[in-house]
Amino acid sequence: MKKLLLFIPVLTLAIFYSACKKDSPGPQQIPLQPGNYEIYSYFLNQAVPTQTFSVKADEQTTITTTAGAEVTFWPNSFKMANNTIVSGYVDISLKEIYTKKDMILNNATTTSGGNILVSKGEMYLLVTQNGQELFPTQQYKVKLPSSGIQNYIPVFTGTVTNPNPNNTAINYLNWIQDTTNFYKYVVNGDTSYIGYPDDFNWINCDYFYNNTDPKDSISAVLPSSFDETNTKVFISIDSEEAVGNVFNIHPGSNKYRFNSIPIGTNVHMTSFSVSNGKLYFGLGAGTVGTGGTTLNLVPQEVDPATIENLLNNLP
Repeated sequence: MKKLLLFIPVLTLAIFYSACKKDSPGPQQIPLQPGNYEIYSYFLNQAVPTQTFSVKADEQTTITTTAGAEVTFWPNSFKMANNTIVSGYVDISLKEIYTKKDMILNNATTTSGGNILVSKGEMYLLVTQNGQELFPTQQYKVKLPSSGIQNYIPVFTGTVTNPNPNNTAINYLNWIQDTTNFYKYVVNGDTSYIGYPDDFNWINCDYFYNNTDPKDSISAVLPSSFDETNTKVFISIDSEEAVGNVFNIHPGSNKYRFNSIPIGTNVHMTSFSVSNGKLYFGLGAGTVGTGGTTLNLVPQEVDPATIENLLNNLP
């Protein structure tokens, strides 16, 4: 069994938290189980901004996001829960996620049934009128500004999942493959992926991390005071936009394990903890080996800016 240890340099920077009240409804952070209020607050404050748009329901409209994604709705694309098609203006709240840092800080990881996915872009859409949630009457068009060698990539839709209702682990997104695909689109050397989802909420342009090598597990061991009540652990695959939640092996345990990763895969594991109002972060790197690999994470007190910088530099 392999053991690795990696320490993080601690930077003495001031910690500053701020809250911003939004006037319009928007997608919320994936909810946590009770008992994780402090760690929940940290992730909520680090979430990507919600972008808001107002469009006329009976006209074809294309909205363009800050990252350059485009979402097109055809006329009469929105309905209420009772299937009544709406008219007038509707409000659209949108989040977009493309990087490991944002996948982690938004708890928008990329796994499907415990299997790792590689993402070319995640998006959350909430459509409302007068505060009432609306639903699509038909497919709509999403164009993501992502590059890749795949000619087509499946559409996945995300649902919030908890692996053990008796455990206070943070909920996570489980992605379910849809029957439609994103298609590669190249114009003047610029590549994007275009898909036609038929539901709002979370959508993802991703594919399974296909590696035929035998699989084994990788674990992270933290000090005894770091468990599911104050800590969240993630795994990321080097050189891929692929991130997973890692759960402790039983309630109260300081050992976290992710199963079924191809042997030889290079990974990083990160831990986030809040204890007595202080923020702690751990980082470890290793290679999945036969018989399982264990990383010893030593969380150190840091500030949000330091964490963001370290996440931006994940390979």
